[in-house]
Amino acid sequence: MPTIDKNNIDTTELLVELYSEEIPWRMQEPMARSLEKLLFSELLHALGFPKTTQAKDAFGEHRLYWTPRRIAIAIDGVPKKSIAWQEERKGPRVASPQVAIDGFMRKNGIKSLDECIKKGGYYAVNIEHKAVATSELLGELVSSVIDKMQKELKVSMRFAKQNFRWVRPLRHILVVFAGGSIKGYINLGNGEKLDFTDKTLGHPLAKPEPFAVTSMADYESKLRASYVEPIYTERLQIIKEAVGDVINNQQVVIKENACLTEYPSVLKGYFNEEFLPLPFLLIQTILNHHQKIIYNIAITDKVCNFYFVANVSSATDKKKVIKGVERVVRARLADAKFMFERDNKIPISEHIKKLEHITFHPKLGSIAAKNSRVKKLVSITIEELKKHNSKLCIRKERDHIWFSKLVDIKKSDLATETIREFPNLQGKIMGKKKLENFDGPYALDEDLNFLSDTVENRVSRLADNVDSLVSLWLVGERATGSGDPFFLRRYAFDILNDIMFSYSPEDNYSLPLRSIFAEAVQIVGEQKNLETQNDFINIILFMLERMRQWVSDKYKDIRADCIEAIIYDYGVGNQTDKDCNILKILNYIKILNGEMNKNNHLSEIFYRLQAILPVSKNMYLKYQAPDESLFEKPEEKALFACSKDIIMESDTWRALSFKQKLESLASLKDVLDTFFDKVMVNAEDEAVRENRLNLLYGIYRRFGELANFRKIHHKDTQQKGKNQSQQQDKIQSHA
Repeated sequence: MPTIDKNNIDTTELLVELYSEEIPWRMQEPMARSLEKLLFSELLHALGFPKTTQAKDAFGEHRLYWTPRRIAIAIDGVPKKSIAWQEERKGPRVASPQVAIDGFMRKNGIKSLDECIKKGGYYAVNIEHKAVATSELLGELVSSVIDKMQKELKVSMRFAKQNFRWVRPLRHILVVFAGGSIKGYINLGNGEKLDFTDKTLGHPLAKPEPFAVTSMADYESKLRASYVEPIYTERLQIIKEAVGDVINNQQVVIKENACLTEYPSVLKGYFNEEFLPLPFLLIQTILNHHQKIIYNIAITDKVCNFYFVANVSSATDKKKVIKGVERVVRARLADAKFMFERDNKIPISEHIKKLEHITFHPKLGSIAAKNSRVKKLVSITIEELKKHNSKLCIRKERDHIWFSKLVDIKKSDLATETIREFPNLQGKIMGKKKLENFDGPYALDEDLNFLSDTVENRVSRLADNVDSLVSLWLVGERATGSGDPFFLRRYAFDILNDIMFSYSPEDNYSLPLRSIFAEAVQIVGEQKNLETQNDFINIILFMLERMRQWVSDKYKDIRADCIEAIIYDYGVGNQTDKDCNILKILNYIKILNGEMNKNNHLSEIFYRLQAILPVSKNMYLKYQAPDESLFEKPEEKALFACSKDIIMESDTWRALSFKQKLESLASLKDVLDTFFDKVMVNAEDEAVRENRLNLLYGIYRRFGELANFRKIHHKDTQQKGKNQSQQQDKIQSHA
């Protein structure tokens, strides 16, 4: 394919806009990026650029736009004419069925196989592309881009009788090249089509009439005159400058407003000081999430100003707009204040009683039934934590009765009107509650902050999440590739976050998850009379798969194959003796990753042993330690001497740490290399052959005890092992 010299060709601008009804704000930028990627790909191919050409090298400046109603791209430096070039298209194998060959010929307009060439056992055909005007290519090209975008959409819908799917109804398609419109259309289905045009629309309320555009500059200036700022970063900057420094993690609200308004105007409102005693999270939820308002004040301030973003024109009465928004905000805050104050007047004991009438799951009963399971599980979890964490500090007065009360209190706000109205604040705004009706050493005025990460909160939260995951699994709820309606993945990740709280090992919990899950399964089974034996291993496997994702996301420097090698080893069904201690598994992953980064001796040894050992497992089942008296060569004696402590069931091997065991296996590389170079494993004497295989298998099986090294990706080593095995077979055959 010839190269194109940009300096010697005539170029112009291309402008493409897809105008629809309002697009969800989180989908605007991804759709614009998809348009950019696909349009550049199609242009580069159609104009005859080499496959390795990047868009930045082929074209001039380009600009991407997205607003609530449009995504668009303007590209400068697009050649007005393609060049003649030849494309080789690969077809089916020569021995393929005739149906496949006929389809290939039909697709490429071939009448006879004589027009094809045979290349590497495949049919191929050379397609001649003649030089044509770019304007003649754009109609079909843009249609192809829209069709591919349609397939990439994660969320889409079909409209009326049309087969065409888009995120919202597509109304206009603007395609302008060299200042003029391009002929073309897309099929909507059932005989309907949408023609390309050179016209776009401004703000539907301020400037609803369509107008024509001819270039990038013309497009931007006319849109701004029609109360549309097409550049997202400009809209974002307008809002940021107006509201000033934003606190309390409200950047998302600002970005959302920049995507929801085409011509942002930031206005300032006010509400009464009487609402400031409300929990800050409650005020922020009402303003940020319900009204999309930016609440830019600290909790302790006595200032009640807020900012909101609106589409307003010069003719709009801004004072009237501000008064209308203030009226809505004050009404919402007044409702919240009324509910919050009334809920706090009702004793917690009354809220707890109402939990019996709130369903957790139709097959699992009420929240009260769930709490009864969690109370049992909390007691078991505390005992296991004390057993495996010597530094764990839980005050003596925090006994099982205290934790049982805590479990009820943490769920009691589900019975309040405030949480029914604002469910995302469950456990957050009703967080400080007095522990009532406590006898003995308990303080009546003691407060609990449920948002803090105290040991008590983490233990109760851990037991709650384990029960949720296990109980939902046992009644048949599953997380699938298409959805997770009961949030099983979220419960699994929450369990991991509570166990592995920070990067500091002393803050994390050493906890045998297998025993905790087994207790949870038994508790649910007894309460609901369920058969649970077959589900236990599957729950563990599900949890380990989530751990694989968790470690991959949190530790970017750890190799994926090292994570799989350890986790798969713990996840296989026959490993019932392993405690599935999450903290221990993470530590093993880190150690294995460090050893693999240090050198490749471990994988080389493993794959070499795997290549030479027989596939049959009969020998492994009747495995016996090698007999020193049967060693004939000094190399096998040397290998046995170096690996004796590894092979034999000795206290020396058992006393080694995981890291020391890996280092011991890695240290055998040189002596093993010498052994393979000097010793023929498959000797004619059966006793000698079995003895040598036992020697090698004694080393090989230690790898399986530590990790699943088959998951370690080391292609060069695998190929080397195969080559050495083939060479060994040749030597044996000649012998």
